[in-house]
Amino acid sequence: MDTRRYIEKYIEDSYVDMNDFGDIIIYLLHYGVICRPRAGTHSSDDPVIEKTLYDKFVLVKNEIADYLSVIGMGVYHNEEFESIRLYPPDADFPGNHNVVESESASSLLRFNISKEIAASLIILYLLYEQYGAEKEEDFTIAVSQVEFMSAFRSKLNLNIAEKINKTSKAKEELFRELKRLRVIKYHKDFFDNAEQYPIVIRPLILDLVPQSIVKSTLEEFSRQGTSEVVTEDN
Repeated sequence: MDTRRYIEKYIEDSYVDMNDFGDIIIYLLHYGVICRPRAGTHSSDDPVIEKTLYDKFVLVKNEIADYLSVIGMGVYHNEEFESIRLYPPDADFPGNHNVVESESASSLLRFNISKEIAASLIILYLLYEQYGAEKEEDFTIAVSQVEFMSAFRSKLNLNIAEKINKTSKAKEELFRELKRLRVIKYHKDFFDNAEQYPIVIRPLILDLVPQSIVKSTLEEFSRQGTSEVVTEDN
């Protein structure tokens, strides 16, 4: 029995056809995340198409996970926040029971991302934890751009903020990438008048940055006194 017929057999009673199955796989491989938009919550501005993709994923989530596991990819389904995130092989993420090698645990989920993005994710995690008691009803917290930028120096002893602030393009690229990862959201006029609008940190930051990664990174800074984030650069 070929792979297509095998999948068809196992999803035939799920009300999800092979086109739907393929759409979910392709979307996850391309964007890495699906969040079901809900009015009045942190996900309200997420793409409308993800509502349909998420609802169909729930019906075949085991088959999707099995299919992607063939190439070593992991899938985390956060039922509380109705989100799905794709992880690379050996990544440390909630519910992953595979053993992660200690040497890979010092890297930020083994994503091929820049040092600026890696450090930003850790900063967002630390700020989210710091203001956890002040969460909004949709589990978000809000910080100013000034506080976010100064946290690179105060929490990680990095000069990244200076580099990012050199050009508006670099700053916009950073925030757009963090938004694409679904860890922040901001007002549509944020780039025109950022000091008036906060950076809203979404609870999905806790899915993307495991506590063990943050702990090992902070310990590394403390031990070596380095000014480099322990991660893989582009």
